[in-house]
Amino acid sequence: LQLVCAGLKACSAGARDNVGRTALQVAVDAGHHDAAVFLMQRFGGWQELSLGQREQALPWLCGAGDITLVANFCNAQQWGSSSGVLARGLEAACAKDHVPVVRLLLDTYGVDAGVQ
Repeated sequence: LQLVCAGLKACSAGARDNVGRTALQVAVDAGHHDAAVFLMQRFGGWQELSLGQREQALPWLCGAGDITLVANFCNAQQWGSSSGVLARGLEAACAKDHVPVVRLLLDTYGVDAGVQ
């Protein structure tokens, strides 16, 4: 899937399958976090993700250390500080030692620091 993603051009990244999903939506639905993060970093398009897809993808972005996409996701979605998705993102960022993302989640979004 990553090789296919690498060959995509901006015009084809927005193409849709027979159900109407973009390559990004297919990657998220299939749980291909590396491909999903790659597609979001290269082409954007995350705004078309459903709430459930965004909740699935946010921890992947945090784990990838992409502070810009994490901030864009959080600003657009307005998850509450007690949101489980933000806590999962914090766990993912901590696990990969992405200190800037950890600081963003703690300082800007007030994520509960009681995460294990």
